[in-house]
Amino acid sequence: IDMFRGMMFVFEQTSHFDRQQQIRTIDLSAGLDAASSVQARVHSDGVLHFPPLCQITPGLNRNWNADSMQFIYSSVIQPVKECIFHFKNHMPADKSRLVAPQALMNQRQHDEFTPFDYDWPYHAYRDVCESADGTQISMSIYHMRDNFVEQNTDFDAAANNPKPCILYVYGSYGEVPAMHFQTCPYMWLLRRRFTVVFAHVRGGGEIPGWAEEGRHKNKMRTIEDFTACCEHLVDAGYTTADQLVVVGTSAGAVPIGAAMNARGDSLFGTAWLRSPFLDICLLYTSPSPRDS
Repeated sequence: IDMFRGMMFVFEQTSHFDRQQQIRTIDLSAGLDAASSVQARVHSDGVLHFPPLCQITPGLNRNWNADSMQFIYSSVIQPVKECIFHFKNHMPADKSRLVAPQALMNQRQHDEFTPFDYDWPYHAYRDVCESADGTQISMSIYHMRDNFVEQNTDFDAAANNPKPCILYVYGSYGEVPAMHFQTCPYMWLLRRRFTVVFAHVRGGGEIPGWAEEGRHKNKMRTIEDFTACCEHLVDAGYTTADQLVVVGTSAGAVPIGAAMNARGDSLFGTAWLRSPFLDICLLYTSPSPRDS
């Protein structure tokens, strides 16, 4: 939430098939009680809508009396943009779906998008696979637009061939992966025709209640979800098992380690475990330096 004199902005996220973030603008000029009534919110609230699978975070808003709000827009395939939304734009709520392009045009770097922004060569979308118990598990997928096309082109003679793929997984503590722009490793990999995938397995926070579905006695579901994601990427033709690289940090190494023990190298070719949290029993039974 960002507060100003007479205005409040609520940063919201919808947990549908395509994760979408939005900013709700609430006019407080008539007081908080008036703004909180259902009828007033329906007619006066504006919602700034943004493309799916993007990251919207508040900017550095320190001036209580400011007449504009700063926020940061980015995604895995879109560089960070510092945006400004002006309060006095007289935009009615029924046209608020058009606000996001207007806000993105008011950037500090330049007044309008460059042609390169419209011809951005990367593609972002969601795909789903079915876990062992029939639950639909979503994945965020990013790749160059001409990696997979309906027919081969002169630009890529093997456009529909499986490509190297890197799959990120965490699935613990109700955390949602931060899918924001990074030159390394995301863009470095995408420019070399890798497919970058985030697996939203149970145990994470992608969907309300998702965390409880993958913890304690349900932790096996996290492993089954991750295994299903790996199998789907191969079966759907995104990649091959030999070209699939899986990445997990800390508790994200748990499903990878379990899959390695169960399937060996038949599920993926390479595993990259960063600060892996694997041997939980040894960790909690070993004496700490404080005990010595």
